[in-house]
Amino acid sequence: MNRFCWLAGALSPLIVLGFALPGWADVAVPMDDVLPKLQETTQIPILLPSQVPMDEVFLDVEAESDRYYVGFDYRPDCRSLTACHFGEIMAEQGNSMSAPGNAEKIMLADGTSATFFSTCGAHCTASVQWQYGGVMYRVMVKNGEREGTIALANSAILRGDRRSSSSSDAGSVARSSSSSTTRVMTPPSSGMARLKTLDSGSAINIRAEASTTAEILHMGYSGDRVEIISHVNGEGDYRWYNIRFPQSGAIGWVRGDFVVP
Repeated sequence: MNRFCWLAGALSPLIVLGFALPGWADVAVPMDDVLPKLQETTQIPILLPSQVPMDEVFLDVEAESDRYYVGFDYRPDCRSLTACHFGEIMAEQGNSMSAPGNAEKIMLADGTSATFFSTCGAHCTASVQWQYGGVMYRVMVKNGEREGTIALANSAILRGDRRSSSSSDAGSVARSSSSSTTRVMTPPSSGMARLKTLDSGSAINIRAEASTTAEILHMGYSGDRVEIISHVNGEGDYRWYNIRFPQSGAIGWVRGDFVVP
């Protein structure tokens, strides 16, 4: 059995994302450190959030051919102990991870069905669980809030399988280890599309340029129909779309994970 355990740490500049969600990520996960080892050891699709809501993150990583675990810790010697542990993402082939009967059914940003639930003992843990490519995935945040935990799951699934260099930044490709069937949800390069968020009441920032630091020109909402003018690969490994609202004629840039066909 091919297995490894590994620790890594990184400190990165804060990144403010396209619109406000409680607990949304603000420090980059050190992918260059951990991905080569994960790719060498595990045979399942590798889903990892691009960022986590921490000032500094240290990774506690374990992997086997059919599963992996990545813990996000505040200290390099934490090893996912409660006092210095923020949360984790884990994946396992098969269905051994179960959710409680009162788990809430939700939908992730690419249309994937998932469940959200919270369990409490010495502390409470918020969890989002879903299937991707025949593998069960779970994001867990210690004392986490619903919106922030869902946002962390979206950060992982929208980036797609990191084993493949062709995975889409604005959608996902689900590939089973025993099948070549794929499912792709990527906004069109031109024509009409619509805006989408998990919370239909949340405003989406429409900016002057393809950057989260650019001036906010307008606000959009989930379900708004927009015309795609062009797109670029921009900040944070995301595709950005230059869009026009047909009724008002307003134009601006929006990050790709808020745009669906």
